Amino acid sequence: MNLSSTAMIILSAFGLLISIGIHLLAVLNIYLVPNSVIFVLTAGALLAWLQSSRNMKTLHLANTDLHPWKAAFQSCPPWLKYLTYFLFIYALFNFAMVMSFKGGDGYLNFVISQKKLRGLSGFWIAFYGLGLSSAMALRSDEGNMPARED
Repeated sequence: MNLSSTAMIILSAFGLLISIGIHLLAVLNIYLVPNSVIFVLTAGALLAWLQSSRNMKTLHLANTDLHPWKAAFQSCPPWLKYLTYFLFIYALFNFAMVMSFKGGDGYLNFVISQKKLRGLSGFWIAFYGLGLSSAMALRSDEGNMPARED
């Protein structure tokens, strides 16, 4: 599946806003989101990550002398580049804060607690942020791209 840069921007921005909202609710212990919403957001984050890696590969092929991350963020607005870095650092920090080594209820326990939701939503935020920044970079650099071989 190959999303256009416009569709990727819409998906990532929408997912990022919803993820931030759910993350705030999880941090404040206000509301536990249904599993269907968690599944949709996780699938969307996976899609955003896969498309981001494809976008970053395309941007790297246009600038092979640069590291793939630098090539991807070269055409991105500076504020979005630093926001993406911040979101990934926050996701790792958030994951470390909610990590526990207690035993679970079994191998197939699909109940998502507030703590698990907080950790998971931090990664949603990071992946949707990466999707947004890679799509914005690809969109601003589309005139300089070589032809795609799909």
